[in-house]
Amino acid sequence: MKTRIIFLDDEPRTAQRLQKILEIHGFSVSTPKTLDEVFREVNSERAELLIHSAHRTKTYSNLGDEFFNQYPQ
Repeated sequence: MKTRIIFLDDEPRTAQRLQKILEIHGFSVSTPKTLDEVFREVNSERAELLIHSAHRTKTYSNLGDEFFNQYPQ
């Protein structure tokens, strides 16, 4: 079974490039476009790794806040 990775980036070309590279190396990669899609993937698809490539943007803050709200441990 392939390791499942979720890669969130606000730049679609970057997400597509990284997805192709990771898939070449045997990973299963999802590139959701919204935070709702991210949490749907995390909760239902059981990804092993989430990569978020944003630089202190609102998305960065929202993602962190939502993870702490949903997974307080």
